[in-house]
Amino acid sequence: RLVVRSEAPQRELARELGRTLGRLHRVRPDDDDLDLPVPRGGAALAAVHAYRAWMDGEAERDPVLAWGLRWLLVHAPAAGELVLCHRDFRTGNYLVDGGRLTAVLDWEFAGWSDPMEDLGWFCSRSWRFGRTDREAGGIADRADLYAGYEETAGRRVDPARVAWWEAAAYLRWAAIAIMQGRRHTAGTEPSLELALTGRMVPEIERDLLIHLRAGERAAEQGAA
Repeated sequence: RLVVRSEAPQRELARELGRTLGRLHRVRPDDDDLDLPVPRGGAALAAVHAYRAWMDGEAERDPVLAWGLRWLLVHAPAAGELVLCHRDFRTGNYLVDGGRLTAVLDWEFAGWSDPMEDLGWFCSRSWRFGRTDREAGGIADRADLYAGYEETAGRRVDPARVAWWEAAAYLRWAAIAIMQGRRHTAGTEPSLELALTGRMVPEIERDLLIHLRAGERAAEQGAA
């Protein structure tokens, strides 16, 4: 939250985060020795199946989660290139000193995936910490992040694909919140933090609905 308090957008920080992500995405399964599983059937479909499994029946009881997962399946992008993704690249998982990026943290979720996944996760409302007007992690406009990314990634940003992965980010975060809440309620790991995370699901669902409605409006305006 300290990072997003700046009165002015931190455009250069967003560009440098984009450049860093672009360099990471130059690593591919066929040119590296990392022992990481390759998703079958494409990263998008593998993600949807994983989220449903993590929810462990909750999607059958919650209409927003059920609808969200169905939306992801219907609109899933075709399987494409796989790159090394951080998969938790967001404000809160990098260090800043004097407005400059100094480190990227928390690599335990890293794996092969669609390069647009990291961009969608970074831009989701969940990680703007109240600065919803600054779509790139609460620090700047997503155009700044995208510009830095394209400087180093060797590919253009696909906004439609990013939008799909942003929708996926809400379902993934909801699934994680459900799992963390259950760790507390099951008594295996009593924790106020886990309990509060579990109670965030309605907020995450609201963000998902806002995102999908914005996409519908953009499509309607484009058709008009």
